[in-house]
Amino acid sequence: VGSGPTAARHAMDKMASKLHASGLGIRTPEAVVVNPNDETPPFAVPFVVKPVHEGSSVGLHLCGPDATWTRALEAMRADLRHCPERVYMAERMIRGREITVGILGHEALPLLEIRPASGPYDYEAKYVRDDTIYVVDPDVPNPHGIAEDAVRLATSMGVRHLARVDFFVDETGLAWFLEINTMPGFTSHSLVPKAAAARGLSFDALCEHLVRLAVGTPTCR
Repeated sequence: VGSGPTAARHAMDKMASKLHASGLGIRTPEAVVVNPNDETPPFAVPFVVKPVHEGSSVGLHLCGPDATWTRALEAMRADLRHCPERVYMAERMIRGREITVGILGHEALPLLEIRPASGPYDYEAKYVRDDTIYVVDPDVPNPHGIAEDAVRLATSMGVRHLARVDFFVDETGLAWFLEINTMPGFTSHSLVPKAAAARGLSFDALCEHLVRLAVGTPTCR
């Protein structure tokens, strides 16, 4: 089950996937690769610093009035001493609502809105705490357009069987693509199982559906 190595590698590279999305006409926040030796902030606050090739919000730093670029730079440099091959990027922060789209095959699951109890939807919120609120089919502008963009992006990148595509919807109602995950989590906190459940698929049925997709056996929608 899952994407081949080329699609997985392409999707894991956040800068490459953002460039791909832009080529499809899908809106995505401006981003640049960070030079850890440059003290100059890449953008005016607020912006986000994160590894280009990591998942689960590992190494995520918010740079705003209460979380400075200097602290993010220090944390990034400390990390690079242990993982010198890691590459970081800075991305303009979109203020708004975090929306995720699970994909099975070439079909979008119900949209989910992620509402962390406090702070960003980071590693702790995903895997440690259980106080995040998830809203199924949130009232956002053009939900079908968001779902269509998610499927279009995944399909054009060669992603197969499943994926999760993350967006922010800003205060004006515009959706901004953040990243795509070709092997999303399957914990009790995870988003694709939650979205599948909203469509009536139990966890066991979801797993069976994925296996059938992988072996090419027709399966009920």
